[in-house]
Amino acid sequence: MESLYFELGGSKVIERIVDALYGRVLRDQELAPFFADIDPVLLRHKFCTFMNTVAGGPYERSGLELRSAHFGAVNAGLSDSHVDKFVTHFSEVLAETAVPSPVSDALIARVNEFRGDVLGL
Repeated sequence: MESLYFELGGSKVIERIVDALYGRVLRDQELAPFFADIDPVLLRHKFCTFMNTVAGGPYERSGLELRSAHFGAVNAGLSDSHVDKFVTHFSEVLAETAVPSPVSDALIARVNEFRGDVLGL
């Protein structure tokens, strides 16, 4: 399989996925409070960069950056169940965007690889 980045269709498709994802996440009553004080444009930009990383695109993020970025949310109660809910939204958006199952499954697995960094474990 070639890079998931190219399988997805590159940065424009990633941007559409991220926009749809955060449209859902910011309406989710359990997840939205964790993003209340974050500029939504910056939030989308950072997650696009993260998605480019996990998809094998031209950008890179590190686990240390993720720990630092989520430190406040973890202190406010961010837990595995919240990450599960976020990943569920992500999975549903990928399905709605007609991302083929092998690509979707691989992306979800890669996002989950960063769970420990997000939760500071």
